[in-house]
Amino acid sequence: MDHSKLRETEEILLRLFTDRDYLNQVSSEGRLPDYPNYSFDRRGASIYAAVLQTNRLETMKAIYPRTARVLADQFERIIKDYGLALNKLVKSETAGTKNFLLNKLGIYFPKYFQLTEQQLSSKYPYLQNLIQFEAATAELADMEEKSKAAQTDKIVSQTARQEWFRVNPCLMIFPFQYDIAELIRAIDESENPGDLQFPAQEMVMLMLRNPSTYKIRLLEINSLTALLIEYAAGGNRSIEDLTAIAQDHCLLPAESLNKHIKVLVEELKNEFVFV
Repeated sequence: MDHSKLRETEEILLRLFTDRDYLNQVSSEGRLPDYPNYSFDRRGASIYAAVLQTNRLETMKAIYPRTARVLADQFERIIKDYGLALNKLVKSETAGTKNFLLNKLGIYFPKYFQLTEQQLSSKYPYLQNLIQFEAATAELADMEEKSKAAQTDKIVSQTARQEWFRVNPCLMIFPFQYDIAELIRAIDESENPGDLQFPAQEMVMLMLRNPSTYKIRLLEINSLTALLIEYAAGGNRSIEDLTAIAQDHCLLPAESLNKHIKVLVEELKNEFVFV
């Protein structure tokens, strides 16, 4: 099979199993609209669909293991519906592109769950945060580092002789409404996680990948630290720049603030936030 034919076949399979309306049309007519050169094997398609659905379910369980445990039997139903809704989600998120990578299968799930599962969201109000956390964990694990030229530990200005900081590129900051670390611990230790209840507790959490071990870490930070990290991620920020930003959001005297920022910078280096 030549490349163009293979690509066309892939497009047909993708459309069949990510577009509910098209699948229903093909099933009812027994043919492939827009593809007159292809015959439709209903039995073969059913077998392939069953295999694909099983693989998709196992992949989603691997990406969202704790969500799957909380939802139990309902998880399979949700993932089946999610698979058929993927085509519209991909188009809405990627300006109509037809390309879809199966190794990115889970990235649209947080939005899908929020839009379609209001009843479950009410029953498990912490679940949206858990789904967001598990999606971010998968994304961080797969995230590519920046180019080697940009991976200097520190850059020194030739004029001001200031140390500039590079923020770990594999890093995300979230305002969660629940204590994710406690949530994870409780789910992992429970035989019936669907029965668990958790009090709301707003906090800012930082997720990052250790550049040496590739392990994902979860740290609680305050809003000022989050602001400084996001500011530093803009590039070419010195400790003086961070202190100037902090002055607008902190009531500490200048001398105390300078000391605080220096200590904070060292702590962030030790946690691989600055690398």
